[in-house]
Amino acid sequence: MPIIKSHAQREFVLIPNIAVRDNRLSLKARGLHHYLLSLPTDWEISIASLSREMLEGKDAIRSAFTELFELNYVVRKRYHNQKGHADWIYHIFQKPDYIVV
Repeated sequence: MPIIKSHAQREFVLIPNIAVRDNRLSLKARGLHHYLLSLPTDWEISIASLSREMLEGKDAIRSAFTELFELNYVVRKRYHNQKGHADWIYHIFQKPDYIVV
């Protein structure tokens, strides 16, 4: 599942204070958000691969994604890959409430 990030950087990630201090998010969701922003644009993500990278289990990562989806820090769109299979593209935003075109 590829990631599409707004304002991608290479060696560092800038995170607006609104995202760091958003008290609607758990610390777990903030950490996942910041980690996703730090990944390269072509990075393939999955719950299983993230749970291997981090100390959190699959359920914790899934619940963090749920928080990020609900507040529009992460939006996913379904598409059909080159083999015709349905897959997801994840749009990771530095601030919430962006509209994906």
